[in-house]
Amino acid sequence: MKALTCLGKFGSSATETATHSLSMPMRTKNHHLLKRGRRWYLRYDIPKRVAHCYSERRSRTIYEALHITDEVLARSLRDKRLRELEREWLLLGQQGRAQFRPSRAQSDATSSEVEPRTREALLDRLREEGQEEALSYLDVPLSDASQEDVGYAQERFAATERGRELLRRIEVAQGRQTPLGPLCDEWLASKNPTASVMYDYRKALALLCERFSTIEEVDHLAARRFLAELLKTLNRSTVQKYTTAYRGVWGLKGLRTDQWPLRGLDSFVQSTQRATWSDDEYLRLLKGAAEKGNRQLWLAIRIAAYTGAAAQGVSGVELVEDKRDRVSIYLPETKQRRRARLIPCHETIVEDVREWEACRLAPQPLSKRFGRLKTDLGFGREKVLHGFRHSVVNRLERAQVRGVVIKRLVGHKLNDITFDTYSADGPGYDVLREAVSAVRWPAPPAWR
Repeated sequence: MKALTCLGKFGSSATETATHSLSMPMRTKNHHLLKRGRRWYLRYDIPKRVAHCYSERRSRTIYEALHITDEVLARSLRDKRLRELEREWLLLGQQGRAQFRPSRAQSDATSSEVEPRTREALLDRLREEGQEEALSYLDVPLSDASQEDVGYAQERFAATERGRELLRRIEVAQGRQTPLGPLCDEWLASKNPTASVMYDYRKALALLCERFSTIEEVDHLAARRFLAELLKTLNRSTVQKYTTAYRGVWGLKGLRTDQWPLRGLDSFVQSTQRATWSDDEYLRLLKGAAEKGNRQLWLAIRIAAYTGAAAQGVSGVELVEDKRDRVSIYLPETKQRRRARLIPCHETIVEDVREWEACRLAPQPLSKRFGRLKTDLGFGREKVLHGFRHSVVNRLERAQVRGVVIKRLVGHKLNDITFDTYSADGPGYDVLREAVSAVRWPAPPAWR
């Protein structure tokens, strides 16, 4: 910072650093700057040598609104303004004025000639940006308003919901802020996950855009508070999945992604342990679906019970027959593509799968219908359609089926380089068919 010339008594001058002339230590990059809300202000003290020219002011400390939110630009305007003050204080000393700024309307202007021009320029800018409504927040008549009065009125307007939205649109139009919505859409378009993962991503980003309008609003503290709010109604694993989408959007913009950690944050919602389905509960589900006349749901429950597939797998199941009359089913599983698998079809549900292919439900409607049914029957949150995977595994274990075969049937990773890498095809059809036949459920009443 260049040294400022401080005034001697009526014309004499001495050169001091800005630290002494403005009575403000310059120890940081933002010296003489103060942030109120999102806006920056210049703060400086009137030197004692010219204090008599500001006799109508009750305080030697002056605050001037810079009317900007950008920190770097605020520093530039600060330097320019401090150079202007140096020249003005030199002029005061040379002319030996006894009074300065005779009215409140001129209290924060640099001189009686500069004030009207500065105020009119500010008013013109407000009109150009469509912020004339801010003038309704003035405490004094417009003709008597100083630059400071207009700046404070603008700040009060900016604190309102309408003011915030207007300023956001202005800054987006000027390229100073980046809207989140288009950026989220761009990131989603670059991804090709499974349907359920894409559903989670869309939900996560919808919550983000509901809370924030632009990416500049989301600093480290705002991100932490947002995650803490999510954890009040969602379990930790769900929010952890959401942060994958948030980090992806930030990475697309070339921003730091380390402001989305969950370290030190706890969820108010405990994760629900999925429970298995017993024989009696299985029959209750089928009976309930039959009483509601919901044939589609009845078929879906049967397929889930014999395959252990989740909603995505049940929804997309396909019957596959080869030339040797071997009937298999293809299950396009949900979260992990490795779970997409072709396994022998249990002979009990062959016709059910054929019928399902002609009237299948999409994953989300299927999950919602099953959720309503199990709630109506009095089952708790721990009972989900995916719980049939646990039931199938339990039945295979009790039948003493080898662990490697069970994992192949339910689509789990083997975590073994021998089987995961070098045994891509896995056990043969006959071995898998014998294992599948070990899954048994009580026969339901005939559909009426």
